[in-house]
Amino acid sequence: MLTGGPPWGFKVEGGCDFNAPIRISSVGEGSKAQQQGLREGDVVDKINGESAGRLTNYNARRLMRQAETTLILFLMRDEKENFKIPEILISSPSVCETTTTASTLLQQSQQKQQQQQQSPVQQQQKQKLQQHKDEEKI
Repeated sequence: MLTGGPPWGFKVEGGCDFNAPIRISSVGEGSKAQQQGLREGDVVDKINGESAGRLTNYNARRLMRQAETTLILFLMRDEKENFKIPEILISSPSVCETTTTASTLLQQSQQKQQQQQQSPVQQQQKQKLQQHKDEEKI
């Protein structure tokens, strides 16, 4: 059980907005996460009991940061290892909806218009910035 609240000492990547599972992308040396056995490549199945499969990257990170004293992660390891960590106590949960709302469609349309107006260099810079934000340490 990890106590003391964030930072937990790991980064995540993926999410339903990336069409990829939430995965541990790095674990800090000597961190609470490392002490509890998290490893790069572990797939996050649940965050405090909530399925991570429908979470955006942002919402998954937000839930993990909101945990005040305890974070419960259900993790799966690479299939080759055939190993599943039933739970790691390291605390809090939000969701990618299966249906698209009108506001989501509007946002997507506005983003596409903005991207079309930006030069390729501006688009690359924006993507790099977003990728950096998505991988920020939790």
